[in-house]
Amino acid sequence: MNCFLLPSAVCRDLEAVMARFWWQKKVGKKGLHWCSWKKLLVPKEEGGIGFRDLAKFNIALLANIWFTKGLLGSGLKWRIGSGTSVSIWKDYWLPGKAQRSISTDRVAGLDWVAELILNEPNRWNRVLIYSTFSVEETDQIMSLPIPTTDQSDKVVWFSDNSGIYFVKSGYKMLLDNSNGCESSTHAVRDCLFAAQPRSMVKWLPPPQGWVKINVDAGLSVAKNEQSLVVLHGLQFALDLGFSNVILESDSRLVVNNIQKSSEDYSESRLFTWDVKNLARKFQRCRFQFIAREGNGAAHVMAIEGMRTEGDLFWVEDAPLKALEVADSDRQSGRPP
Repeated sequence: MNCFLLPSAVCRDLEAVMARFWWQKKVGKKGLHWCSWKKLLVPKEEGGIGFRDLAKFNIALLANIWFTKGLLGSGLKWRIGSGTSVSIWKDYWLPGKAQRSISTDRVAGLDWVAELILNEPNRWNRVLIYSTFSVEETDQIMSLPIPTTDQSDKVVWFSDNSGIYFVKSGYKMLLDNSNGCESSTHAVRDCLFAAQPRSMVKWLPPPQGWVKINVDAGLSVAKNEQSLVVLHGLQFALDLGFSNVILESDSRLVVNNIQKSSEDYSESRLFTWDVKNLARKFQRCRFQFIAREGNGAAHVMAIEGMRTEGDLFWVEDAPLKALEVADSDRQSGRPP
């Protein structure tokens, strides 16, 4: 059940077997069902027997696989780090045990949570926040802690205090949400492959005062090649004199190795060490994973570069395909 999505008919058949076993007087003889199966599903802490709704429990188990967590999106929200990945108006990031987005009317030119944060030291911009949001939302924003060190924003499971998803809490949420994805196997599959947090699959422009560097190794899947393009991209940004840089790569392994505080023992450890040392030369430098779908322009340019032996530089120009992808990225990443 933790590997495959079972058809709803199979789950119903299994539940029927469980019900017969529970109520039958003896083998081969039917018993009287004194209450409905739905009542037997009530959790023990609420006075019920605590039998499992197999379809929902199947889904809760599958949510341990990262790409299925879209199904349980109502239990996810952003935990603020730098604020560079979180939209003020479109994302869920306010504190509390429910998903809440900003209800104040959108202010033109103010898009990302990072723009509400002052640096050195990191702190909320009280004047801007008090003049922009309602009293209730101002109090909620000001109550959110901001890390003093350079940290990335995280999508967390807010239904558990640890911020980590557990099958028990996911199953409970599905039980509580009686209007969830339960009408058919088709509906369940739609939910399973629902959209992931935007920062993972869609290119987003950097906040004001930042520059974003997207890198890609073309068709190469070698970890060393993936690490090397990150190093070259960072060096290129330093040579151009940028001070606040967000570097995005579609290699999750490379980004994770760079972000880890522990020693890196992977094959790309030498490049990882060089990247970390180079990052210290910037005023602020962050590393983020982005799926290939959101890294299209960098991928197109990497493929173009692989056709020649030397380095290629485009300034205020690029291959037509790259320009088309970049324009599409700008349109899709633009706040409403």
